[in-house]
Amino acid sequence: MKLMKTIIAALVITAAPSLASAQSCNNADFEYGNFTNWKAWKGSCNSSGSIFNYVLSPGWDSSRNVPVTQSPDRHVILDQPGLDPNTYTDLALPNDSSIPFQAPGGGKVSVRLGNAVNGAQSERLQFKFLVQANSSAFTYQYAVVFQDPNHQPYDQPRFDIQLYWDSAGITVPIPGQCGAYHVYAGSDTSFITKGTVKYKTWTTVGMDLSAYLNDSVTIEFSTGDCTQSGHWGYAYIDATCSASEISTAYCPSDPQITLTAPAGYVGYTWKDNQTGQFIGYTQSIVLDNPKVGDQYTVYLTNLAGCPTTLITTLDFNPPNDIPLFLLNQNVMTPNNDGYNDKFYTAANYYEMVAPASHDSILKANPLKYVKDFNIKIYNRWGLEVFSSHDYKVEWDGKMTSGKPADEGVYYWMAEYKSTCSIDDVPIKSKGFVHLLR
Repeated sequence: MKLMKTIIAALVITAAPSLASAQSCNNADFEYGNFTNWKAWKGSCNSSGSIFNYVLSPGWDSSRNVPVTQSPDRHVILDQPGLDPNTYTDLALPNDSSIPFQAPGGGKVSVRLGNAVNGAQSERLQFKFLVQANSSAFTYQYAVVFQDPNHQPYDQPRFDIQLYWDSAGITVPIPGQCGAYHVYAGSDTSFITKGTVKYKTWTTVGMDLSAYLNDSVTIEFSTGDCTQSGHWGYAYIDATCSASEISTAYCPSDPQITLTAPAGYVGYTWKDNQTGQFIGYTQSIVLDNPKVGDQYTVYLTNLAGCPTTLITTLDFNPPNDIPLFLLNQNVMTPNNDGYNDKFYTAANYYEMVAPASHDSILKANPLKYVKDFNIKIYNRWGLEVFSSHDYKVEWDGKMTSGKPADEGVYYWMAEYKSTCSIDDVPIKSKGFVHLLR
């Protein structure tokens, strides 16, 4: 049996999803603004002995941007900014710990699983995808809000994550700290207390799925109230896929190079393989006078205690993401059919998967040499309908007000700077896209 190299998850037993349903890692981050490629369950929970039990059936109670006290909404898309009402303190305070609806550093959309309605409810979301080299790192962010009745751990409100692996058509849970991760009210010292509520702010967890290349895995998130029906619990979730690798930031004339390990780990230990010496304990390290062929290792440990190891050999190829704008997309059809639903502002940030016209993209190529990015999109009357300073953000065909934009031709103007450029002169580009509905 394959061994997991880096993962987090939680103890949740569920019906095994079929291997035939495997797909690429599209919409793991909910950026479609819906639950495309996700499956849902809802039900209740109880305990037997010292075991917390989920009693679930397939089905959705889904909605968008509704209050956390609204029942029965339990699978909720959040694409509007806001703060969790049960953790809000005061943004003016220097140590404010309110939970924002969207994950810091994440995308424009997150999901709330569960609600602030008691009654021993439970709910679940599953995401299944085929692990490939450019999607071998699954990173999720979560925040949890629980009432704390001070029950036994198996009766407390909780959040569980479980990883499954499909092998030869059989779906099996990954055991141990690399396959299951549990959070319940007061389960560790990182919880913040506000009255009867205990909560954890957004936390990032990395999972290295390299051991499962060309196999399917399923990530499962579950939430449950207290089993005695009197106290609620819910979670916020965001996720993304990328390559499980050490990235390098290097300009051809630079006497230094920066190595960066994947995000989502609580322990980073770097080793110089030439000397055998440990040289750093942070996510990124800077090397002086690096040499082609030198090799470095980073040892990672995630929040669940699951270890992984990554190795890189230095190869100073010139930056390949300059120029940035190689856009050839001039048509978008935002009808949620998976084809040209969005306008992608930085073409070579994405790795396209056949067929090329399909929105089968994997965000696997962060642009290491781009700074001060800015793009604006206008309608034919010169009204700005979209702007962004993040090349990873796509236009979904909506106005800044959130209203769907009319059919027609839209014009974009963008600029950025190269971190390898001495003169620091902006590089400009422009074009158009035809929006059809």
